[in-house]
Amino acid sequence: MLSKLEFEQQQDEGRLIWEASKSVASLPPLGRVLSAVFNAEWRSVEKALCSHDVRAQQGSVGRALISLLGHVENGLTSGGSLEQMFCPMLEHMVKSKDQGNRKKIVGIFRWTFAETKHGLLLATSLAAIVGSLKVDHRVKLGWCILVRELVEREFVLYRSSPNGQTDEELTGLVTPLMCFSKCVHPLVRIACNESSKQGKQKAPTRLTMAAADCVTVITKGLISDPPVTPTKSTPDKLEKNEERVLVSPTSRSSNASGRVSFISEEAKASTSGRETENVLKEQGARALWDSLDDIILLVTELQEWNEQARPLHARGLRQVLMRLNHLANYRESLETRSKDAGSIQVGVSVLAACWRQYSSLILLEDRNLVLNPDPVIQHWFGALQYWTQAAQEMDATVTRRADEMRGYALTCLALTLGRLDPRRLEEVLKDIEPDLLQSLMSQVREANIEVVDMAMAILRSLLFRSSGVNSKMEEIVPVLMDMLDTRDSAARAVVHLVAEFLASNPTSPELEKVLARLDSEDPLQRRNGLDVLTELVAVSTKSKDTVDTPLSRTIAAHLFDRLGDEELTNRVEASALFAKLDPTFTLAQLVRLVYSPDARKRSAASSAVQAVLCNHVDQCRTVTVLLDCIRDLMAEVASADRTRGSSKGGDSLDLDRVLGLVATWASKVQDWELLIEVLLDKMYKEASNPVIPRFLSHISGQLADLPHLVFPQIHQRMHDQPRMSEEVLSNISKNEDALAELLFQRLSPLLVLRILPLKAFNHSSSKDLYGGMLDEAISGESQDQGRISTITGLLLERMCNVWELDDVRKIAAELTGRLLPNAMLSAVSAALEEAAHNVNTVTAKACLFSLCTSLMIRGKETLEHPLLAQVRKSLSSIILWSLNSLKSAKEISKTQHGCIDCYAAMICAEVGTLGLVSQLPSKPVQSDQKMKKLIEEIPEGEWRSHANGKQESQKRWEILCSVVQCVLGSQPFPPISATLGLSEVEKGRGDVQLAPEVYRVCMANVLISSAQKISASARPAYAQAVIPPIMNFIQERTAGTRLLASLLASEDSVLEKIAPYIEDAQRAVATVANMDSSPQLRALCEQLLGCMTRSD
Repeated sequence: MLSKLEFEQQQDEGRLIWEASKSVASLPPLGRVLSAVFNAEWRSVEKALCSHDVRAQQGSVGRALISLLGHVENGLTSGGSLEQMFCPMLEHMVKSKDQGNRKKIVGIFRWTFAETKHGLLLATSLAAIVGSLKVDHRVKLGWCILVRELVEREFVLYRSSPNGQTDEELTGLVTPLMCFSKCVHPLVRIACNESSKQGKQKAPTRLTMAAADCVTVITKGLISDPPVTPTKSTPDKLEKNEERVLVSPTSRSSNASGRVSFISEEAKASTSGRETENVLKEQGARALWDSLDDIILLVTELQEWNEQARPLHARGLRQVLMRLNHLANYRESLETRSKDAGSIQVGVSVLAACWRQYSSLILLEDRNLVLNPDPVIQHWFGALQYWTQAAQEMDATVTRRADEMRGYALTCLALTLGRLDPRRLEEVLKDIEPDLLQSLMSQVREANIEVVDMAMAILRSLLFRSSGVNSKMEEIVPVLMDMLDTRDSAARAVVHLVAEFLASNPTSPELEKVLARLDSEDPLQRRNGLDVLTELVAVSTKSKDTVDTPLSRTIAAHLFDRLGDEELTNRVEASALFAKLDPTFTLAQLVRLVYSPDARKRSAASSAVQAVLCNHVDQCRTVTVLLDCIRDLMAEVASADRTRGSSKGGDSLDLDRVLGLVATWASKVQDWELLIEVLLDKMYKEASNPVIPRFLSHISGQLADLPHLVFPQIHQRMHDQPRMSEEVLSNISKNEDALAELLFQRLSPLLVLRILPLKAFNHSSSKDLYGGMLDEAISGESQDQGRISTITGLLLERMCNVWELDDVRKIAAELTGRLLPNAMLSAVSAALEEAAHNVNTVTAKACLFSLCTSLMIRGKETLEHPLLAQVRKSLSSIILWSLNSLKSAKEISKTQHGCIDCYAAMICAEVGTLGLVSQLPSKPVQSDQKMKKLIEEIPEGEWRSHANGKQESQKRWEILCSVVQCVLGSQPFPPISATLGLSEVEKGRGDVQLAPEVYRVCMANVLISSAQKISASARPAYAQAVIPPIMNFIQERTAGTRLLASLLASEDSVLEKIAPYIEDAQRAVATVANMDSSPQLRALCEQLLGCMTRSD
């Protein structure tokens, strides 16, 4: 059961609800009330609001206002939401450009706050709207405008709630203004998120501007005195009576500049609530401290909005942001240690003092400041002068305070001057500009970096404004130039100012003065001059990529000397500047300086060339100019060599000094498509230019990774070239120059292919390189067949065409050997077979060269291809060609030597691919067994029993073993013919059991050639496979014995050289005499052994 007290409480609550319902029922509907208010004229509403007793008025407007107030109070007492009432009013005030709607709604809300007893509840209900997701942008815009007007003009918002406030949700909120302070965060979020983006730049909208100004006004109100106490004056009269009160530079009063109105005499006379007001100010300052992060976000957004349109104002905002960030860091430092109320209060006080002034100067819409900025400018200019003079008179302990105040005053000047349009700025500066410029120039000479930077920002804005720039700069430039004679903060500051002046006046005589300093013997003046040029180049390239040609040449002419400067920093900075200058003028001299005997110039010039390559915006033009410069320099060196009678012809120029810089540049290139097109076009147009292939060889790795860009260019070029024929060759051979030009033109695409590494030819999916040749074998192309639409087909056509130029055919054959074996072997083997049948030495030599290249490069991949057996058969046929005439004998002999080299390449690939024939002995060889080493290291069965070793040798090294057996003549003819591919003619001869002698001689030359070409690591295994069978050949052993006898019978000089080995030779001869199976050889060794014994 309920207690008596609880029962009585429920009865009271029910009675209050009943009375509120009865009161609402007696009021007109809310829609009718709002309609009457919206339709009323502003003057009628103004008259009603300014009467002594609105409630006593009987007019429709007065009754509508009383009814509206009744709905508001009923909503506040019942705890209901007033959003459905306030949102239409807020939307009505901004839906048109009529200022009457705005004044009407603002006046009604001001009157409502003054009349209601529930100011905190009203402010809380109004504050809830801006954070609601249900309201649209128009309502939020109206809210921002309304709240700004209320905070700036309504005294009631600064008054504490009468009789206290007991609602739990309002605990700690003393004034309506404190309710609005809770809206700072959602307002900042609106300002940051609702801005429009124009490219990378943010631009404010009407809503975001209103939200930003609303935040500024609310946060300023937290630490400011209340506006004028309500009087009988109309709202318009209140606006007209406002005035801006500024603080004396030496005053520490909290009455800040800005839109702070004077206090009425009645308010000054009332001191009973002074203690309460102090408490409210402390709470407001603490609320401002709690909103520091939101204020930082707001100022950051304001700076971004103003960066382009109002750079000086943005510079002031940057300084404000820096101070706010310092306070944020101070707050974080307090959080890391035990909090001290006194320490926190220092930060709160500093923020309140700074923001009280800054907030008055950063409003986006402030007509009073724009229309009448003179008092503010005069105030802060006076403050700057005061603290400048005070700094000179004070001791060192107070100088820091003076520097801070000067920086503070300069920031406020930048914020004020930076927001004025050119016409208004001219009017403001009409009387004070000379004194202001003089004062700013004095600040530039100070040591404090903050003061110097802000003074320079204001100077730059004043001197480079749209009007009067030349006249003002001509007056002040001599003073600035004098500052470049020393190396201090003033010199560093004026560098930017002088550079901007020279950028807009490149023909000014002051440029020559700067360049004179650049060439001065004083290192400080040289450094300052170089800084001016660096900044000048930076300023000149903001709107365009490079400096204009005349100015570029003037700067470059003096920078060349700085490449040999004694100071390393000067050389480095000068080198970097060339990237922004005209390469057509700079690169020629830089390339020459790369070959300078002065090491400093040589190093700096190399860095400069690299900077131009890597950083110049037009890389295609830069690369082509560089190639032309190197070509011209080579021509000059060649001419000089010929004059001196040297035979080098320009080869004395080390191109790698310059081209070695290309690798760093190539690693940084992002877009190769246009570059490759430009380079290859230049290669084709200047086919005789030897620099371009060298250059391309330094970027071959990058080219190999871009087959989709490189191969189509090469393919198109090769395809566009005519096919060589007897007629074409006979016509053009009459003109040597034309023939040379044709040669270079046909060579140029092949040379590009030649510089590519092998991995470039492994792109099997490249349609331009291989097409479908990897999927299906193609036969050799005859003259009347269609052109093959791949690079591979075009290479084969040039390689096999007997009318092709020799150099072109040779390089085409070499490049064909780089192709994948599956793509080229079918065509090459067919062409070689046809050439062998027709005794076509031209095609045969090209095919052999291609095969040798493929074997040496691809190795096992080519060696194990099934078509290699057909190739060996064609080689055997060519070796057995007969010499028909003396004229053809030479070419046939060259072709047969090509076959020998091809067999040797096969053996090298075979030996380099497989392992050893047998394992080497694990035991070390003793000194007394040196001459028996060759015999004893190899198992006896592998050289004494040829049949036992034959199967193992052929299994591992088939080609090598077949060649050795052919040389020894111990292989029956059928296996030899099957292995080596002997023709049917040879099979029909009488000595069918042995290969022809000429063939055996060629195979012996194959062994000699392969022994010369084989790698050092494979030589032991090669010797184990070749020497034992040859040692079993009686003629070889007999010849070796006779050679030893000949050496022993030589002159004394020869005997002296072989003397250390005679003892070992004697033991070896004795061993052969006792062990060899040949009686004739044993008898010869016994005779030689007898001679050696008698000589001992």
